[in-house]
Amino acid sequence: MCGRETQPGEEALTLALSQRERGLTEVFVQVTPTWNAELNARS
Repeated sequence: MCGRETQPGEEALTLALSQRERGLTEVFVQVTPTWNAELNARS
């Protein structure tokens, strides 16, 4: 990613973060469809 060496524990941390982000993204997708529809209707 940044071209630097990843520490042993860092990969696990990144994995945990990506799993959490996936959960947040799912919530986002549920919350924002109406917001996206509004934006599309305006443009």
